[in-house]
Amino acid sequence: DQIKAADNDLRNAVASLSGAALDWRPLGEETSSLYILAVHTIGVQRSYIARVVGRTVERDRAEEFRSHGEDITPIMAQLDQAEKDIEAWLDEITPEMLEARHTIGPQEFSGTGLLAYTVRHVSEHVGHAGMTRQLWDHHAASA
Repeated sequence: DQIKAADNDLRNAVASLSGAALDWRPLGEETSSLYILAVHTIGVQRSYIARVVGRTVERDRAEEFRSHGEDITPIMAQLDQAEKDIEAWLDEITPEMLEARHTIGPQEFSGTGLLAYTVRHVSEHVGHAGMTRQLWDHHAASA
């Protein structure tokens, strides 16, 4: 439910934006566009939750941060599919999966801990998306 709530906030952040708005970076290359934030958020939630249930999802994190596009529609379709996949995967969780250990970079998590970390990580990026949308709206109104 928390992932779905964050995903709905992400949908609201990118709703009805032009390609220029989707690719706009508030502080240039040092920040992420809404398009990047959407692609990265999907990558995070799919790959981490898949890991908890013993699945592998192909992901190129570096490419997520290079992504750009004029149309968010295909990305939102990926978000819809990610939600369906995640819901099905969560139905497969066993107590052993929740106890299993997972290493992400320098951090180690139990399955339960990785689920909690995923919700937090996704929520942070969706918060970034909301702020980026506010900055874009201000930028566009000032132009």
